[in-house]
Amino acid sequence: MDDAGRVRCGQRVGKLAALWRRRDQLCNRGVSGDGRLASAQRLGEPVSKQAAPRGGRAPIEERQQCGRRLAAQRLPDVDWHVVIYAYMGVYPRTHAGATRLLTEAARLAVQTGAARLIVKTVAEAHRIPTIADNVGALETAAAAAAAERRVPPGGAVADTGIHAEASALVDAVLDLGRDIGRALAEAFRSGYLDIPYCLHPDNAGRTRGYLDRDGQVHWQRIGGLPIGDLVRPRGTDGMGSAELLASLRYMQHRFDHHADDIMLDAVPGNRPLPQNQESAVCTRSR
Repeated sequence: MDDAGRVRCGQRVGKLAALWRRRDQLCNRGVSGDGRLASAQRLGEPVSKQAAPRGGRAPIEERQQCGRRLAAQRLPDVDWHVVIYAYMGVYPRTHAGATRLLTEAARLAVQTGAARLIVKTVAEAHRIPTIADNVGALETAAAAAAAERRVPPGGAVADTGIHAEASALVDAVLDLGRDIGRALAEAFRSGYLDIPYCLHPDNAGRTRGYLDRDGQVHWQRIGGLPIGDLVRPRGTDGMGSAELLASLRYMQHRFDHHADDIMLDAVPGNRPLPQNQESAVCTRSR
C-alpha cells in the first residue's frame, strides 16, 4: 500500500472510530454499570464507574450520585472509584470551545468528587494530539479544578428518577441468574438491556433516546426495558438523519458558540432541520 492508500485507510478508520464514540451521546441514563458488576464478581478487581458529561450540569451530577449510590449498595466489598471523561462525542472544533468544555469537565470532577478526570485536548476534533497538546490540557484542567475548589458547594441535586431506572435495570439482570456474566448475556437476548443506537449484533436496537430543547436526554422508546412503570417516553415520531446529526453535534455547537441558551430543534415531532445548513442546527433564543 502506498502512502496515499495508507492515508485513506487511516481516514476511514478514524471516521468509524468517531462514529462509534458519538453513539454514546444518545445512550440514555446509563446501563454500563452491569458490566462492572460482572467484572467485580468474576475478578474481585477494583472497579471504576465511568461517565462522560453531556447535557446540563444538574443531570450529570444526578447521574454521578446515582452511580455512587449503586456502587455503595451493590459493591460493598469492592474498591471502586469514579472516573469522568472530558467528553465522548463530537468535540468542539474551535480552540476556545474545546478549552471551555475541558474546563467544565474539570469543574464537574471537583464538584462530584471524582477520583480521576480523563482529559481531551484542543486537537481532539482535528488530529492526534502532540505532547504539548496533552501538557496544555493537563495544565488547563488543573487550573480549572483549583479554582473550583475555592467555590462553595452547591445545593442538593434534584431527583428526576435516574436512580430508580438504573436500579430497576440492575435488579432485572440480577434476577436472571447468580452468574452475572451469563445474566448479562440473557438480559440482552431478552431485551432487558438494550442500548440506544448501539450497532452491536447482540443489541436488540428497540430503544431510542433524544435530546430536548435544553439538551437533556429523554427516552423516545424503551423497547423491552423493565422500566415501563417508571418512565413515559416523550416521543413517538422517528428521528430522521437531520435530527440525529443535530443531537450528536449539540455539545460541539454549544461550546463553540459559547451560548448557554442554545436551543435544539431536533425534538421528535418538530419540523425537520435543513440538512444542508449546519448552522441551522442550533439557534439562540431571543
